[in-house]
Amino acid sequence: MMPTGHRTAPISIRGPGADTESVEKDTPLLERMGAGFIFRGGESCQIQGKHNERHRVMEHPSCERALAAYRDPECQAVAVIRRRKAVGSTMVAQGRDA
Repeated sequence: MMPTGHRTAPISIRGPGADTESVEKDTPLLERMGAGFIFRGGESCQIQGKHNERHRVMEHPSCERALAAYRDPECQAVAVIRRRKAVGSTMVAQGRDA
């Protein structure tokens, strides 16, 4: 079995509803790529480090597929929209065996 890949993206949005457009566009793209959200948004409690209001964790079939999804031109077009309305970071980490 191959380990899954997880992409995390904690963000701080600029205003209510600022991420609506990117959510509507990236969800079907990620689903087509075999990825799914473990969680997106919801309440969080910052224990250490910089606080971001929104947290997203996506599970991909592998780290390689997670990186390919991030680099995909369609996903990058959505990232441009998101960056206009939010600041944050993204990382990919190896997950559990699928």
